[in-house]
Amino acid sequence: MSVDDHSRDDAPDRELLASWCAGDPRGLERLYAKYHAGLTRFFTSKVRQVDVDELLQQTWTVIVEARDAFAAGLEGVASTRARRSIVLTSSFHAYLLGVARNKTLEYYRRRQKSHNSFDPKVDTILELEPSLSLRLRLRERLERVQMALHMLPLEQQTLLELKMFDDLSGREIAAIYDIPVSTAKSRITRARAEFDRHLARIEKLYAK
Repeated sequence: MSVDDHSRDDAPDRELLASWCAGDPRGLERLYAKYHAGLTRFFTSKVRQVDVDELLQQTWTVIVEARDAFAAGLEGVASTRARRSIVLTSSFHAYLLGVARNKTLEYYRRRQKSHNSFDPKVDTILELEPSLSLRLRLRERLERVQMALHMLPLEQQTLLELKMFDDLSGREIAAIYDIPVSTAKSRITRARAEFDRHLARIEKLYAK
């Protein structure tokens, strides 16, 4: 079980998707219950607390609007790139987190629009949200691991969390980023090395 605290619903995601696509709203309700906690954690570690609910709503709206694409994917039809992604990953969890990643990037692009300088491969959370309240919240509430993650560029942080906390495979992460599996694994290795370096520095500070 991954750290994102899935609900105890053991029904396969594909079965719940099929139920929802066939007209039973309980299929989607069970998927929501199963992944809500993990999705909330995903956004809480990246955006202001007051914006978490809005991003959650936006993410699930995308899922609802993709119902026809999911149905086509379950039937083996793939006439668009989005449908091919669903078919190829065979993972609702990976697709959901891919949408969440896109919403996070859109969020910061909107907030940084006047500066025209947002780069998720370089910018960190501490740079994107430099308010004193956030800094205090990070110091008081986040664990050392989360601090080390926040010292990574946003794209590296997201990628490593998908691996460490959401327990996605290299293939699933590759599907989210639309890159080869070998490239995804290489990026994970680099991100982990940077994370380990930052964590070691934090541990030294706490040890003093």
